[in-house]
Amino acid sequence: MATQKPTPKRARYLVYSPWQSGRVGGERRGQLKIRLALAGLFLCVLIRCGGSGKVAFNGTIRGQSFVPSDAISMNGRNGTSTFSSINITSQSGLCGLLSARQFPKNSKHFLIDLADVNQTPFAFTFTAPSAAGTYTVSRDSNPLPAKWASVAYLLSGADCQSSEIAFGVSGTVTITSLNGGSYSGNFDVTLNTTDHVTGSFNASYCDPPPTTTIQCI
Repeated sequence: MATQKPTPKRARYLVYSPWQSGRVGGERRGQLKIRLALAGLFLCVLIRCGGSGKVAFNGTIRGQSFVPSDAISMNGRNGTSTFSSINITSQSGLCGLLSARQFPKNSKHFLIDLADVNQTPFAFTFTAPSAAGTYTVSRDSNPLPAKWASVAYLLSGADCQSSEIAFGVSGTVTITSLNGGSYSGNFDVTLNTTDHVTGSFNASYCDPPPTTTIQCI
């Protein structure tokens, strides 16, 4: 019998997670799309890295720079499975916009999903991180790492529909501290584009109200 992988659910208007279709207002049910060290100052200047005090990002993706302004964390659940997501975004004040049922057009999102994997011969379940630790980035492996991270880079268009530009194929995400759903840590990830990116984050917990509609602004 084939191993069945659960499809965690989250607020529909969020554009990040390997368990979504990657567009505002939609989900891809029944399909698990597995995608889930700061550099020196000189290198940072060369590659035009950016940060806001809450987050830093070093590297380019498909030849384009990414300057983050904010980082938020959220929780998801599907049945008995739970997971945590970190959105490193170009949009400042993203949690406030989501809480007002709004989403920013033409925004960029570097997305990290984290889960402890509990695997049996016939099923997977996921548990959101409860302690600091290092998570292994994998797009699609069987078995999954016991501490699994999925990474993707998405762009939101003028209509707020998002497109996956790149995804992580190897590397690590390290959680150094967590408190009340907020996460601090760093990442060192190689993408399917062969781009190598590193950075750090202090992601504040965000808990916007569930909604099936959202305003594209």
